[in-house]
Amino acid sequence: MFSNPFNRFLILIQRSLDYRRRILIPPIEWLVVIVSLGVALLLLLAFIFTPDGQARSSHFLEGGALTPVSAIFLAMASGFAGASFFLSQSREREGWYPYFWLLAALGVGFLAFDELWQFHEKFGRYLDATAALPIFRSWNDVIVIAYGIAALPILMYFLPEIFRYPKFTEIIAMAFMFYFIHTLIDSAMSPPTTYSIIFEESAKLFCSAYLAIGMFVGLLGVIFSGTHTSLNQT
Repeated sequence: MFSNPFNRFLILIQRSLDYRRRILIPPIEWLVVIVSLGVALLLLLAFIFTPDGQARSSHFLEGGALTPVSAIFLAMASGFAGASFFLSQSREREGWYPYFWLLAALGVGFLAFDELWQFHEKFGRYLDATAALPIFRSWNDVIVIAYGIAALPILMYFLPEIFRYPKFTEIIAMAFMFYFIHTLIDSAMSPPTTYSIIFEESAKLFCSAYLAIGMFVGLLGVIFSGTHTSLNQT
């Protein structure tokens, strides 16, 4: 009974893959390299310039010097996704797929505020005080994992939109890889060590950076979609 909807879904994905081959966006490899090197340099400086008398991980702690940087990347990603939704609405599109950008803008925007105001940390500490966990280190870990699990069905539904634009899928996949590394370290290390905190927060910052790059690349795809012309043509 599910064969027809599933086949239709596969056809939509194939159409998206065919469509993305006809879209030419400006080169973005240099942007990925520059941002990646910039994040790596920032992490190195945060490791080297430790405040007097504090641990090497002091800048990497929640609310430390790297937290606003992560929030900025997430806010940028939210803005790029919102612009993509606005432009998608201005064109004739069928179905709910353009609403992926609206959900992305809202979801990543929430993460930006969460990064600054520590919603899940505070709620996790409240749950830690009221209910113990037999497996995970804390409720904070459960909430972070739940963010990723909640995103999976949404991403699966919107795969035709995600595959529609060149290089967008690959960069978002990189962001989720760093999210997985961050979550794995956060959940596995109990109690956390200085270097587990450093590696965990480094992975989170790279995740935020790649989300920003990915949403910018998606915006480029939306802008140049429908033209199917070379950037070198006049």
